[in-house]
Amino acid sequence: PVPATLPSPSPSPSSELELVWFVGDLSYATGYASKWDKHMTALEAVAKHVPVMVGKGNHEQDHPTPPPNPDSPATVKVGNDAGGECGVAADLRYRMPYPEPEPAAW
Repeated sequence: PVPATLPSPSPSPSSELELVWFVGDLSYATGYASKWDKHMTALEAVAKHVPVMVGKGNHEQDHPTPPPNPDSPATVKVGNDAGGECGVAADLRYRMPYPEPEPAAW
């Protein structure tokens, strides 16, 4: 769901709004693509006028089982709030400006 803090009605290009920043718990989709679709449709009226940046919360990032590799990044949290999404659904829908990864050393 789109938080109540977003402006209503949709902002115009001359609006004071410069950025929308979601800090975790984006869609509460818990593994259901249809919930992501509803979230993205609701956000579209705002996102077509201003940049949207996100930070993933437990409802996007966690997984019910621990990572098999003990060297896995600390961003993978054990839990069942994300319905097993492991951050993939959020990463593919919201392309954030991350530093380019180091090339693999194989």
